Amino acid sequence: MASLKLASVFAVDLNCPSSSLAVVIDICRRAVETAMLLAPHDEMGLVLTGTNSINTVHRNNNNNNDNDSNMDSNSNKNDTCCNHYISVPCALAAPTVDFLEVLKHIEEEQQQRQLEEEEEKEKEKHEVDFLETLRICLQVMRERTEKKRYERIIYLFTDAHIDVKEKSDINNILESFKQLDISLVVVGINFSDIHNNNNNTDDYEEKDNDTEDSNICSLEHLPVKQQNEKVLHIMCDAIGNDSVVVCLEEALQSVMKPNRRKIAQRSLLKVTLTVGDVRLATQFYTKTREERLPALKRTTAEGLEVGVRTLYLGLSEDNTTPSPPLLQQKDVIKGFRYGRTLIACGGITTSSSTETTTTTKEESLKLNGTRSLEALGFVPLKQVPPYVLMGGVNVITPLADDKIGAKGFRSIVQAMVALDQAMIVRFVRTRDANPVLGLCVASQSEKRDVLFFSPLPYAEEVRSFTFSNFEDVCCTDEEEKLIASLVEDMTVDKSVFRPRETFNPVLQQFNDMLRIKLRACVDKGRSEGKETAIEEEKEKEEEEEVSLLDHLRATSTVFGSSGNRLEELLSSVQSKLKTCSNTFVFEANENNNNNNNSKSIHSFEAVRKAFALKRKDEFHSHTNASDVVEDTSTQTPSTVAAAVVVGTSSSSSYTTDAAVKRMGGSVSSSVATVAADTSSFKDTIKSTVDSIHLHVTTVDPIGTFQQMLQSHDVIVVQRAVDELAEVIFKLLRHSVKDAQYTKCVNCVELLRQHCLATGEANYFNNFMLRLMLISYELGHKTFWTSVVLAERGIRLITRCECPKSTIENEAAAIAFISQDRSIPNPILEENCNDDVLEMIV
Repeated sequence: MASLKLASVFAVDLNCPSSSLAVVIDICRRAVETAMLLAPHDEMGLVLTGTNSINTVHRNNNNNNDNDSNMDSNSNKNDTCCNHYISVPCALAAPTVDFLEVLKHIEEEQQQRQLEEEEEKEKEKHEVDFLETLRICLQVMRERTEKKRYERIIYLFTDAHIDVKEKSDINNILESFKQLDISLVVVGINFSDIHNNNNNTDDYEEKDNDTEDSNICSLEHLPVKQQNEKVLHIMCDAIGNDSVVVCLEEALQSVMKPNRRKIAQRSLLKVTLTVGDVRLATQFYTKTREERLPALKRTTAEGLEVGVRTLYLGLSEDNTTPSPPLLQQKDVIKGFRYGRTLIACGGITTSSSTETTTTTKEESLKLNGTRSLEALGFVPLKQVPPYVLMGGVNVITPLADDKIGAKGFRSIVQAMVALDQAMIVRFVRTRDANPVLGLCVASQSEKRDVLFFSPLPYAEEVRSFTFSNFEDVCCTDEEEKLIASLVEDMTVDKSVFRPRETFNPVLQQFNDMLRIKLRACVDKGRSEGKETAIEEEKEKEEEEEVSLLDHLRATSTVFGSSGNRLEELLSSVQSKLKTCSNTFVFEANENNNNNNNSKSIHSFEAVRKAFALKRKDEFHSHTNASDVVEDTSTQTPSTVAAAVVVGTSSSSSYTTDAAVKRMGGSVSSSVATVAADTSSFKDTIKSTVDSIHLHVTTVDPIGTFQQMLQSHDVIVVQRAVDELAEVIFKLLRHSVKDAQYTKCVNCVELLRQHCLATGEANYFNNFMLRLMLISYELGHKTFWTSVVLAERGIRLITRCECPKSTIENEAAAIAFISQDRSIPNPILEENCNDDVLEMIV
């Protein structure tokens, strides 16, 4: 059954203390942002009490028709009292940015009040009791949801310090709550002993209205605030429907928790579990499901569909043309990527005396087999990292009618628990599907004997597991004590392995980014019409980037970064890790100086000297033939899903082969003549190890580029120039309208300054030519004409500025830019094979 829509009304008392009111506004803002992100169909309303200035700014919805007979007697009273001191700036509807603007307005007014004197504050206060507030909330709720199916909740934020005038209306209000099936959540500000009051009010549950009135009258000897607190507790117990009184801290903590979703256990499939010679029939159930980012529709803002056209591009032999040539569909063949190798799937023809048959490599590359779940080995449970269970987790149980198989399955699970072991399995979901390496962890509960299955993110994860013991490899007593102390300090609690409250860091980062964008929309709308709007927008953009980076660090995969939740765990064992690295020193085997090591040493030194002697002036793209054929990245794969942030591609990391190919093969002659020994190679690695890991990022391209320029290594400086140019193209490609124009043009100016200082005029001129072509191709013509040329006045580098430039004067620069370099559209065949669309160059 589908869940009902939630209708929530937030009633905020503006006469609360300033410190508490700031927390109340934060709670409301977080609740609205969560609803906009995760439940956009839910409806929310806002009622403000104790205010007179909000009525002049926002629409007052208090003059509503009331059809309930219990509320007719108080209608005149509401018109005289509530219209002055109670306002409804946001009626019950789906939350939008307007709701956040109201909260922002309240926050600004509260800051202005703090600057005024205390005497003036007391004059502006307009007090309203909580019964009047609840009456208006009922009117707002009834007007929208009276004849519809909703889940209704009213949140009352109050300190209950005002005496209630019309105490006889409490029975009518309780009946209205029960009639509309509304839950009441009272967020008490500075309430006394909330938990004790919740326990004491259990005595009032089975009493009638007359007894409740007598109990309320018996509280007259208490102060007004305590009387109101007791009445609110009694009202929550009388209403029911999970109505409760909570403190302000608990409410704030509840809205700050990570968002989780309950998944119903469903039977997925039945598979045979094979452990050695034992075969058991089992079935899979869903335990947790990995959430994915929301899919974007392929439509424009006007509602038009986005056309997709497939083009096949080749690589020019001389590598001098700005755009690669187009290929015909008949000239491309299909290929599969396995690791770092690209395997072409061409047809293989075999002939005989009788007939000729043709087979394809594509069929031979597929793995054929039935559905299976095979155990590969058992590893210690302490070696299993907690992030393995952060994705989708399934429960493995024996079949319900297989009693003999259930006994064997329970024996395996109990043995795994007793030995503290986890099982590595090979899982094939369907027939002829690719196998997946997975991990099975036994349940720690004595009531059930099941296995939790989760796929390993990468096959490389099995390298760190200990499958068996080797007697010839032994450690000393000191080393064993050191390893044991490290394992004890880094062992996680059992609750980490329970997949009940896990969350995906990607979704947390995605939601944080949307929250900041929503707040930016509010601030941007309020700053319109001011003289210093441009300066304020720049300052707020810097604040947004800083706050967004803080959120990303807190939930990123870099667990050692400042603000991350696992920072304390890593910092506590940092000293022992250093001691371990000093104890287990890596020593190279001197006898293992084979030809491969000498070749790598010669290649590295040759590339360094070749880059110091020669630098091509033409601008090269990172997506060349070497990147398509083989993967030159040497970085370790991430252990969990990383945040969706546009960054430098893996091809931007320079390796020996990529660097040799980038020089066009001119280094091959020098490689054979240059020789270096092992000591010089180690010194070179030690001097450049800090600079190799630096890259120009899209978050701060100017800062990272300047940081890389401080290195004295020629390769790092040249790589920084190429990465800055590539980052400019990335930012322009992912820019929504003019969002990234400022950052791009600042990077272009920095690149021109560097090329002019180093005498690389032709490099910058070729870069400007490609920037113009890409701007026109991506639909950012305004960036080139209005921003680069008109606003900033960036021009090509002529011979007047740099003697090495091939462009003589300004007229030649204009002719160089305005030259027609368009490529005619390719002639496509009418009868196209559908399989050709899946081919890879």
